[in-house]
Amino acid sequence: VREIGANDNWLARLSLNQLLFASGRVYYAHRAAAKRVESSRQEEETVKLGVARQTAKAYLSVLIAEAVTDVQREALSTAQAHLEQVQNRYDAGVANRLELLRAQVEVSNVEPRVIEAEQGIETSLILLRRATGLGREVEIDLTSPLKAEVEPIDEEAELERARSTRPEFKVLEHSQSATEDLALSERGGMLPMMQLTSTFGYEKPYFAINEWEQVFTVGVGLQVPLFDGLESYRGMRRARAAAETITLATVQTHANVRTEVRTAVLALREAAVRMNSTKDNKERANQMLDISKQSYAAGAATNVEVIDAQFAATTARLEHLKALYDYRNAQIHLSAATGDLTSMGR
Repeated sequence: VREIGANDNWLARLSLNQLLFASGRVYYAHRAAAKRVESSRQEEETVKLGVARQTAKAYLSVLIAEAVTDVQREALSTAQAHLEQVQNRYDAGVANRLELLRAQVEVSNVEPRVIEAEQGIETSLILLRRATGLGREVEIDLTSPLKAEVEPIDEEAELERARSTRPEFKVLEHSQSATEDLALSERGGMLPMMQLTSTFGYEKPYFAINEWEQVFTVGVGLQVPLFDGLESYRGMRRARAAAETITLATVQTHANVRTEVRTAVLALREAAVRMNSTKDNKERANQMLDISKQSYAAGAATNVEVIDAQFAATTARLEHLKALYDYRNAQIHLSAATGDLTSMGR
């Protein structure tokens, strides 16, 4: 076994380095990362808002499809009842062949509309299942009726709510602030850094005594960057340019949101007017249909007048449903435009 001699050199050392000052490079980088996390969270809220809007519209589509189907089925039932009445009159020799053919043609015209409306329900349910992620094995029970109450709308209040609630604005705000902090972090790469350094170890040096010596040092070093190929400077310029781009995007987003809110408000007001007018017209059409039926039974009205009244009544009901659907759809658009997730689809 060879002993350690004067020509041998042995060293065991533990080093500790602690950054004391980095001209904001670490601090601003950490703050930028935290703001990017918050920006990502707000992006998640944006996705939630989009999913809620898509689901509410799909739900409303199922409601309107079912309502249209009910109207078409009622129209078919009315046409069939009238055909039976005409058939009885024809068998009794009171009605002619032309009246019977007209009534038969009317029934044949309504039957495809019922089939088409029923297919519309299935299509709407498929879209609703896709929006909600529900499979075909899950039964969907719609509990909300297709109705709406006209409410006054304050456009300026809706715009203010959109500015304070829309998650897109918060995404841009946090992204811009994070990018500005990143520019400050890159700037720190061009400034001095201060570092604390300490070492502790055992050493047996050359041409010295054979005993081990304990070594302990503490020092503070200052690192001054002279030239890094302009890497830090260019990184700072890139970050500042990105911040300016986000500023322009924020201005454009504000304009887009204002357009969305005002468009939804205009659609609400227009649909509200049509709801009132079509409701009155629907009642008049129903009265006209009742009178035509009674008159035909008494022999005071023609077959054509009854069929025209049936068509007018069905059209009036469908127009009222369309106005109601447009109003509810505009409410969904307004909730999405203002970022109001809680009232979506109500």
